[in-house]
Amino acid sequence: MRQDKAFEPGEIVSQRLAGKFIGSLVDEVITVDPHLHRIDSLDQVIKANKTLTLTAAPLISNHISLQVSDPVIVGPDEESIQWVKNVAELQGYEYMVAEKTRHSDREVDIVLPHSDFEGRNVVLIDDVASTGKTLMNAAQQLQEHGVKNIYCAITHALFVENSYENLLSMGVKEVWSTDSVAHPSNCISLASMIAESMTVNKP
Repeated sequence: MRQDKAFEPGEIVSQRLAGKFIGSLVDEVITVDPHLHRIDSLDQVIKANKTLTLTAAPLISNHISLQVSDPVIVGPDEESIQWVKNVAELQGYEYMVAEKTRHSDREVDIVLPHSDFEGRNVVLIDDVASTGKTLMNAAQQLQEHGVKNIYCAITHALFVENSYENLLSMGVKEVWSTDSVAHPSNCISLASMIAESMTVNKP
C-alpha cells in the first residue's frame, strides 16, 4: 500500500493492486494512519462497501504529554506534516517539518528548519519506520544542534534488519510506537480506539 507512485521506470504502483485485492475479500476496512500521501481517501483504492480511516495522533499526543515536558515536535519530511500538526496542536506544542530528498529506498538527505533546538526536548513524529534512515538522519542533525533529548513516536514500527538498534545508537533516548505491528517499542494500544469506532459505526 505504501507504493503509491512509480518512482523509477517500470515500477508498479502496487497500492492499486493491493487495494483492489483487499476490497475483493472483505466488506469493511478499518485502518489507522494509512499511507495516503497522494490520494484523498482510502476508498479511492479499496473498493469495499465501507472504509474507515482512524489516526493514532490523539493517542500519541497524550503519551508524549505524559513523558516529556514542553517538547518541540518535528517531522522528518513534508509528508509527515499531517501527523506532526495533529499531535502538536492537541497539546499546544511548537512544531515544524524538515525537507527530505530521497535518493533510493535506503539513502535520503534531509534539511532541518531554521530553529533554536539547543537544550530542547525534541520528539520526531512519523507514520511508518521501516529502514529508519530518515529518522536517523534527522536525529544526527539534531544532535549537532545541541538538543537535550531526542525521542521518536511512530504509528507503525516495521524496523527492518537492525534499523531500530541503529536509531537508538544515533542518540535517540526512547522510541514509542503503537501496537499495530508487534515490536519492543510498542507502548500505545490501539485496541480501545478501534473498538470504539466499530461500536460508533455499527449499522
